[in-house]
Amino acid sequence: MDSNELESIVRNILSEKLAQNAPVESPAATENALFESVDSAIQAASSAFQRFHKSPLKTRSAIITAIRKELAPIIPKLAADAVAESGMGNTEHKILKNQAALNNTPGIEDLTTQALTGDDGMVLYEYSPYGVIGSITPSTNPTETIINNSISMLAAGNTVYFSLTQELSSSRYG
Repeated sequence: MDSNELESIVRNILSEKLAQNAPVESPAATENALFESVDSAIQAASSAFQRFHKSPLKTRSAIITAIRKELAPIIPKLAADAVAESGMGNTEHKILKNQAALNNTPGIEDLTTQALTGDDGMVLYEYSPYGVIGSITPSTNPTETIINNSISMLAAGNTVYFSLTQELSSSRYG
């Protein structure tokens, strides 16, 4: 499974979970997530953000839970495919890295609102999304990076644009 297939799984989970809360058809949900230019990819991510950032934490939590559930059984295949495609690393280590990314990346649990009061008044700390985040996926850890970034960025209410690097050749590292 390559990173495009992994992204497709995440995209399908998002479409299903968002559809449960807001039955608005998303035109990007049926696309293959490959864009002719960075500008068109960012425009699609920006359009998705306009809808996604309004999702309650409950929806984001359900999305993260679904991502973890769907990816857990295919971790060995992701690892094997990453090694085969990149020619770097070994499958056993990549399995451990993928599992760590899947199980240890915080979801919404770090997004708690806090209020501090004192003699000078009250301060409210409430986390909010930034918008579209650009992520460069390295050849050395392609699936682990996508898993980690997808969970953390989606939990925070952001959308993400993944740029895959493929400039490293296996002859250089083989």
